Amino acid sequence: MSRAERLEIAILLGKKYSLRSIARSLGRGHNTVSYEIGGNSVKAEYQPVKAGAKARLRKRLRRLEWSKIEQFPKLKGLVIEKLAKHWNPDEIAGWLKRAKQPYVSKTAIYEWLRTARGNRYCHLLYSKRHYVKRSKV
Repeated sequence: MSRAERLEIAILLGKKYSLRSIARSLGRGHNTVSYEIGGNSVKAEYQPVKAGAKARLRKRLRRLEWSKIEQFPKLKGLVIEKLAKHWNPDEIAGWLKRAKQPYVSKTAIYEWLRTARGNRYCHLLYSKRHYVKRSKV
C-alpha cells in the first residue's frame, strides 16, 4: 500500500466508514484493507506513518525468516567453508546432496549471498561476484 492509501484509510476510519466501503474507495479488496489495519495497527489504533514503518520492517525481515542457511548453523558453516575453498554454489549444492547433509540449492546459496548476512562472504567466491545474471526470456 502507498502512503496516500494509508492516509486515506486513517481518514475514512476516523469517519466510521466500513472496511468494505474503504476498500471500494481505494479500489482494493476488503481483505487487503482488513489485513492492513489489523497487521499494522499500533495499540489497536491505526496510524498511517507507523503502519508504513511496520510494513517496511516486516518486508525487510521476511527475506531471512525462512532461510535454511540461517536456520542451521552447521549448514551455514559448511557453505562458508566450501566458499573459502573457492567452490562455486553449484558444486556446494551437489556435494551437500551426495554427502547426505542438509540440502540447500545453488539458487538458495546465491540468494543468501545477496542478503546482508551473506554478503560478507561474497569475497570468498572464485568469481568475486555474487550476482547471477538472469537471462531475458
